Parts: sequence; structure tokens; C-alpha cells
Amino acid sequence: MAIEPEQGQTLGLLWQKLGNREHKPKPPKDETPKQKKQRQASARKAARKRPFTEKESYKWVEALCAVDKQVEANTRVIHVFDREGDIAEVFDQIRQLQHTGVLVRAG
Repeated sequence: MAIEPEQGQTLGLLWQKLGNREHKPKPPKDETPKQKKQRQASARKAARKRPFTEKESYKWVEALCAVDKQVEANTRVIHVFDREGDIAEVFDQIRQLQHTGVLVRAG
């Protein structure tokens, strides 16, 4: 959301992305606790192997880049994220943007 700093008035949204998560398949009804633990471990391992650009959390980097292209070089941009934006790749991208800062809401 863009805010005019002197009056504090809202100017509008600079970027927005809508998305839908795919439903996860239901586990088998006769799954044992051990099988559940193995299934979840396997899913976590597969998720870690996916490239960052294919993960849902890539939206934070998309926002940083899209907004940076829209504003003038002398405009100070501060992104406000919830704790989901606390990701190493996001902070790497922020370091590359000259006039961009970030505030991560952690609690």
C-alpha cells in the first residue's frame, strides 16, 4: 500500500497477487502414526528440493521487484511483512535494492 508521507493518506496498492492453494490429498484412513510420520518427512524433503522460484514464499521477492520497478529512484520503500516473509532469499533481494527497507511483524 502506498502512503503519502506528509499527510499519511493512502494512495493505493502498488502490487497485489491473488492465489489459491491446491488441496492436499487426504491421507489413507488406515495410516499408522509411523506411516504418517514417514509421509510427512518425505513431503518436507521434496519441498526443500523445489527451487525457491516455484515456492509460494517467492511472492515476497516478486513484490519487492515489482514495486522497485514502479517507484522513482528517490522514493524510499518500506515493505511490511508478516513473519512468513522472514526468509533468507527475501533479505538477499532487499540488500540488492538501494531504496528498499523491510519491517517483519514477528508476533
